[in-house]
Amino acid sequence: MWLTNYIARERIKNPVDGNVAASSSAAANIQGASQYNNTKIVVPYGIAYNPPLGETGVILPLENMNTLIGVYSNTDVDLEPGEIMLFSQGGAKILLKNNGNVEINGKVI
Repeated sequence: MWLTNYIARERIKNPVDGNVAASSSAAANIQGASQYNNTKIVVPYGIAYNPPLGETGVILPLENMNTLIGVYSNTDVDLEPGEIMLFSQGGAKILLKNNGNVEINGKVI
């Protein structure tokens, strides 16, 4: 994974975690051992999300800013290796199955 390679190459040693105290789709405030305000949210291109309050996020400090690289998964879903699920806190979900099916809220498309 590119992120793991970046961390090793740049010798970033101190990722930290904390709870999301405030957030938008661009930045979040994280309360951990310290308060991390205006932490930039890093996601793959084409994806945006606003992390829910109270979720535990992982912060990766960079040279000129802190970045939130994701939140711990608290969702117990039964996915096969290679499958992907997008879901919202409200219960909407899209599942990309290995057999080529796409399920939206349980309905096969």
